[in-house]
Amino acid sequence: MKKVILITFLTLCTLIAKSQISTSYYSTMNFSKISVGYDFNDRWWGDMRLFGGCDLDLLYIEPVLLYNLKAESNFSTYIGLGTSIGKYVMAIAPIGVQVKPIASINNVFLHFELQPTFNFNGRDVDLYYYIGLRYKFNKKD
Repeated sequence: MKKVILITFLTLCTLIAKSQISTSYYSTMNFSKISVGYDFNDRWWGDMRLFGGCDLDLLYIEPVLLYNLKAESNFSTYIGLGTSIGKYVMAIAPIGVQVKPIASINNVFLHFELQPTFNFNGRDVDLYYYIGLRYKFNKKD
């Protein structure tokens, strides 16, 4: 089943290659994420995240829809809603900030994100934090 999810994820990544796409890496003390994002417009964007640690039982796919509350050329704040699917099914609600650290490099952003996670199985609520990098590829016509 995990192979099917991974193949589906990679296939979706190739289907969106003619628009504004981005790739990200997020990290925290125990877990990391990689993602491929798609900007629908200046306000709405989506991420397909692969989340986990060294143990494959802790591998999760996270489709997330995000909304830029404030978007400037060097800074943006966003909120989102999504799900985390793996050993457990969880709802996630990321809240974050993207900052362009070097003005002359247009496509690189730093991410700071808080993510409340609601586990439906154990009825737990956890708060994760992530720091990461996002690279936005140039828009193709």
